[in-house]
Amino acid sequence: MRVLIFIFTLALTQAMMPACALAAVNCTLEHPDRDIKRLVKDSTTYRVRELIPFRHGKKDLLKSIARTLDSELDPEFESGETPYTFYAVYKGNENVALVLGTTARVVAGPMQLFVVYARKGGIQDIFVQKISSKDAPAFRSKFYREQYFKFGINSLPTEADVRPPIRSPSNDTIRDHHSFLRAVRFNILLVKELYNNFKE
Repeated sequence: MRVLIFIFTLALTQAMMPACALAAVNCTLEHPDRDIKRLVKDSTTYRVRELIPFRHGKKDLLKSIARTLDSELDPEFESGETPYTFYAVYKGNENVALVLGTTARVVAGPMQLFVVYARKGGIQDIFVQKISSKDAPAFRSKFYREQYFKFGINSLPTEADVRPPIRSPSNDTIRDHHSFLRAVRFNILLVKELYNNFKE
């Protein structure tokens, strides 16, 4: 797969660090060529654009997102300095999808998830790259992920819309479910408020 890369601000030291390992370090696909092709089967190429909220977003972008989420942002994974990598996916010259990864904090540690958006902004798939949870297979299950597919940049999922991934979940699983849902909501807002409003 041919890749066209447009990187606006990525320090050399950050480029050498593992994905999502440290504060303000980007969350990227570990195997982008393979993963993009698997997530968007008819894709032929993709372009990578890195945006940082305080440089490329509106002045009150993160405050606005925090208000919508009704929660404080994580200073380690959701700061104004955190770079976000957007994968614009193409079939020939046609833009067919967008992929964005974000990091969230679950009970046992960080979780990396990537939301795949169809051309019109609806959620097409969710890829959980890393999650530390005894119920990790359930969070990766088709049943759980598909609950998000009726939402997108024009409709945020709520607690009432998405059920936990297993029956009779433990308290830790419920907390991880809430973190997962919030991460998807945060991801949607980044696409809507940061990526869609960015002008080169």
